[in-house]
Amino acid sequence: MKKQMRSLMRAGIWVGGAVGILLLAGGISLVLGVLLTGSTWAGTSPGVVWSLVRQGMRTLGFSVTTSVAAVALCFPLAWSLSVVLCYLVPRGRAGWLRKAINCLSAVPAVVFGTMSLSYIVPHIESAWWAVVATLILMSLMRQTRALTRVHDRYYALVETADTLGAYFCETVCQVVLPQAKKNYLAVALRMLTRCACEGVAILLVLSAYGAGADTLPTALMKALGVTGESGSVLWTQVLAVLLLLLVLVCNALISACMQEGRHNEKNA
Repeated sequence: MKKQMRSLMRAGIWVGGAVGILLLAGGISLVLGVLLTGSTWAGTSPGVVWSLVRQGMRTLGFSVTTSVAAVALCFPLAWSLSVVLCYLVPRGRAGWLRKAINCLSAVPAVVFGTMSLSYIVPHIESAWWAVVATLILMSLMRQTRALTRVHDRYYALVETADTLGAYFCETVCQVVLPQAKKNYLAVALRMLTRCACEGVAILLVLSAYGAGADTLPTALMKALGVTGESGSVLWTQVLAVLLLLLVLVCNALISACMQEGRHNEKNA
């Protein structure tokens, strides 16, 4: 009975938090729109608002699906590189590799956008796949660095298991994976948030395609007049609400994963 009550309370907290985030994002966006533009939604027909919301949801779907695909395709490679770097490469040699990964992860995103525009976009007809390829270039080294930091925390466990005669694959699959799964999810969510919020690099890539494909940041940049064209105040506010909601939800999930990850590390 107590377990069911706890589950019910957790579900209520999640639902209440989601509603609160939605109301907070909408309120902040509306207030900012009024302060910055002096305009409100008064006098606007519901049909116009609904059409903008539907268009914003399509843009949100483009942002989320490209980001999820990039993280999903990039994560296995980054995980494998981090495992090799932490547990298989000798510590003396690993230092130089870590420095190289840190340097590559610090490269500005606009550089990857320019590289993608020059070498990838000419060979890809789909704007969706071009964005995914660009996000993979941007996130591979950064994701590898984050996973390396996670695996460093479990180096003592791997070393102890190796001393006791356990196989390396058994140690990674039966010890590291169960303990670090929440940290893995937090790393993936961080990369998802970064990919979904990238603007300039993706704007460079999408400039080679039609105007139909846009992510939330690129559409918001265009609506604000950064690219020379501007959109309506309502469209800007819709995009701002959706982008703020995406960031808040991802950050809430990251905080929950990190808390559970710290708990697992203490148990380990």
